[in-house]
Amino acid sequence: LPLLPKPDDGDIYFDIEGDPYYGMNGPEYLFGVYLPHEDEYRAFWARSGAEEQRVVEDFMDFVRERRERHPNLHVYHYASYEKSALGRLTGRYATRRDELDGLLRDGVFCDLYTVVRQSLKISQDSYSIKKLEPFYGFSRTAVTKRGDDSILQFESWLDSGDDNILADIQLYNDEDCRSTYRLLEWLLQRRTELAERDALDIPWFETPQDAPTDEQLADSEEGAALRRALLDGIAAPADTEALAAMPDETRLRFLLGHLLDYHRNDAKSQWWEWFRRLREWDDLVESDREALGDLRYRDDIAPQKLKPNDRNLAFTYEFPEQDYYLRDDEGHDPQTEKKCEISIDAERHLVQVKLPGVLKSTPELLRALIARSSNRSATWRASTWRDRCRSRTRRSATCSRALFRGSTTATPAPPSSLPARSTDAS
Repeated sequence: LPLLPKPDDGDIYFDIEGDPYYGMNGPEYLFGVYLPHEDEYRAFWARSGAEEQRVVEDFMDFVRERRERHPNLHVYHYASYEKSALGRLTGRYATRRDELDGLLRDGVFCDLYTVVRQSLKISQDSYSIKKLEPFYGFSRTAVTKRGDDSILQFESWLDSGDDNILADIQLYNDEDCRSTYRLLEWLLQRRTELAERDALDIPWFETPQDAPTDEQLADSEEGAALRRALLDGIAAPADTEALAAMPDETRLRFLLGHLLDYHRNDAKSQWWEWFRRLREWDDLVESDREALGDLRYRDDIAPQKLKPNDRNLAFTYEFPEQDYYLRDDEGHDPQTEKKCEISIDAERHLVQVKLPGVLKSTPELLRALIARSSNRSATWRASTWRDRCRSRTRRSATCSRALFRGSTTATPAPPSSLPARSTDAS
């Protein structure tokens, strides 16, 4: 609840519908927003891949124009799909990348899934927004009931061309946006109850804002103008075969346009991930290999030195089975952003941590360790993965044969029906 920002008349409630199983990239075909101050829903449709870039640009321009009238607005969404999709699409089409970076830096996006997960315990088997709706009395009328249903409906429209199907998907998206609004209203009520019950002064969440320098703005505008000139009139190819089939000059312009600011954009993506980990420290086990999540303090193991000459003691934590790329020299506590010297025992699922001063008196508060940057060499990643697999194979002869002896164990056949999108928060 302390993660909630102050409500504003310009607030936007945002939801995307996409089909990750169609085509090479999986289109994001519907951006929907609900504006409670006007009690208005707006839909941004992309009925073809060629329209997807226009939808991204229209949505980003809509947010920019609305922020000019409501500078303190926030864009609320549920789970990380919307921000991830915008990151992918602005990169794919080399458009509105700096605008998205500005929104992320300013903390304009607010993920209510993170707020719910870190604030509430509910009598349901998941934190899906559909599981929360009975608590705030939200009912639906669309035939489409879930995110995986919308995928199947969209596939049906591709086969039949029946626009009644799209109308029901839009109604479903409308209800998702309105449900997100109703959820926030319910959370604000819980916030008020908590403050009154415990006599707390709960501050509104604010993100420190660093304005770009004039030089940074000039560089950004110059790069954007050159990028537009290079990519003007060139549709993004659907796949590598389409790219190879382009005339040489067109392909060269396309590649040069996307190479502009390559390293700068790559650094942006890494910083976006860093700040996401800081905020979503409690949901890293399944979603992030650049972290070690769900740590549990072992108070039955006495603190000890990592090295004979150490002055400070290391505390021991256990962690569940998970895939991670975290070295001993790069662990950071996401709640304090302090670097910690660590030593990982992958065999026993234990990690020893030399805590920063603010945590020494409360070591149980450390719940995750995250990497500062994901910029690693593929060689180091491969060797780390191999070493960890070898550790596991001592416990599993089958795994050993499959990974290191060329086992010909048959791969299970894919399901005959379209699988559902694997997100608990859909």
